[in-house]
Amino acid sequence: MQVTQEQADYTRYHITEQQVYEELIRMGMDKPIAIQFANKYFYNELTQRDLENLEKNFNVRLKALEDRIMGVENRISELKDDIKSLDTKIDNVKNELKDDIKNVKNELSVKIDSLEKNNKWIFGLTFTIWLTTLGGFIALFLK
Repeated sequence: MQVTQEQADYTRYHITEQQVYEELIRMGMDKPIAIQFANKYFYNELTQRDLENLEKNFNVRLKALEDRIMGVENRISELKDDIKSLDTKIDNVKNELKDDIKNVKNELSVKIDSLEKNNKWIFGLTFTIWLTTLGGFIALFLK
């Protein structure tokens, strides 16, 4: 059996009512309306008014989608600004902590230095008292 050109074209471009329906649903049309339009399209009963309604419906949905996209873009911009603000605050806190650490380090260094001086003074005093006591014992024994 040989296939004619007309039969080949029919099978190549044949679109079912179900395919039209699924495409309309995929584009966001409500199911009852999609069933109606798929039926009319399949049986070549679409009118100019139907096409205008389709265009109007999709334009409304497209506008709503564009508005939502703009809202998301604005929110992303706000979040980027918030992140920059937080980065600045983090840098400020980081610098403050560095300064606080330096101050604590300097204070500890000063306290350690004064403690070393006190320890040297106490050691010197203790050594002097010990030497004086030893000298006193030696003097007692030699007398």
